[in-house]
Amino acid sequence: MPVFKADQMQVVWFLNGLGTVDRLEFAKKLIEASQNSLDGDPAIIPLPQESPIEGPLIILRSKDETLQLNVTQTRVDFFARTPNVRAEHHRLALPLDKLNALADVLRAGSLILRQAIVSLWVAEPEGGGTAYIRKNYLQSDPLVQNATNTEVHLLHKIHFASVPCNRWIRLRSLARPENLKTDYLSLLVDINSVAEKAQAFDRKLTAEFLGEAAEHTREIILALKP
Repeated sequence: MPVFKADQMQVVWFLNGLGTVDRLEFAKKLIEASQNSLDGDPAIIPLPQESPIEGPLIILRSKDETLQLNVTQTRVDFFARTPNVRAEHHRLALPLDKLNALADVLRAGSLILRQAIVSLWVAEPEGGGTAYIRKNYLQSDPLVQNATNTEVHLLHKIHFASVPCNRWIRLRSLARPENLKTDYLSLLVDINSVAEKAQAFDRKLTAEFLGEAAEHTREIILALKP
């Protein structure tokens, strides 16, 4: 099978709203909760009251720019990029202690109603990404024979930690800007709890959800066709 390497991991918390917060003080608490790994210069966005709720309030980064935390009124996104998330045996290296501490800061003034974990993986299969997808997931048909790029999107309804979820899998072939004749394989695994059944994610449920979803992601990669 192609050797997949984790390229980026993203954890998302969907909130019922932060309300009015001291952004500087809130940023300090988040930096402390990250065990000071978000040690870059913080961006505190002075937005007027009439700004849309999805507008950024706080952006925190690590100095090496491998970690980033984006805060809006209704969602918080934590990104970890290579080399931090690369791990052996196709296992996501989730910093659960930091994630739990960050979520605790959010729960102090809000409810976490939904949660998601999204991981991006890359591989270089023999013959390229387009050939891999055509061979393993598409019928031999004149319509696809000479395709130079391919994509396969799959949606499944599934449960993690008894939470109903959408599981999106997206396989794509991508050309390299420096060599358009050479393409590689991109795999996105997006597991998110459904909006129709929002619930309060306490510390226990958060940890169970992330742990089960990360292990399931590993199983997906190990089960891919050779």
